[in-house]
Amino acid sequence: MEELAHYLRCVGRDLEYLASLRFAEFWGLVSKTPEIPRFLDEFLQHVRKHTEATEPVQSSEQELRGAMNRVLRLVLQLFFRLSLTIESDDEYFGLPFYQKMVYDGWVFDMAKLIDLAAVYGRSNGPVVSRIIRNVFDNDSRFVQDFKETVDILLNLLRSRFKEFKKVQAIL
Repeated sequence: MEELAHYLRCVGRDLEYLASLRFAEFWGLVSKTPEIPRFLDEFLQHVRKHTEATEPVQSSEQELRGAMNRVLRLVLQLFFRLSLTIESDDEYFGLPFYQKMVYDGWVFDMAKLIDLAAVYGRSNGPVVSRIIRNVFDNDSRFVQDFKETVDILLNLLRSRFKEFKKVQAIL
């Protein structure tokens, strides 16, 4: 458990450094270091949903939980930052450039947005809503992707529901 806490502290330190960079430096590092988006994507895929737990724990587990919550907070902060086209009057992207970086670079996709909602929605709903709103407002292609995703999911649910009704009739 101590090794995991140490690893999480190291990851947290790297994420804090990334979060502290100025807008252009941040985006330059994200765009030129494929390990950063890959880490963020894999973290979202593999972290337990609703990871922030509140029940009492032993002291060794408190350190681990603190390190994990720090990484969770920083990952959300980075995704929020990735959803922005502007941070100040001097630090911004034109929309076409941002769209190329984010959509064409797969910084966001429907799976990531759904994972963000699953991991952070309960504890940070307003931030997740803002991220999703920013992504959709900044590139209308995400709206079309969302519609296609919902259509696929609805069709899947309809077919599964029909199968369930057939099984119920047999019983």
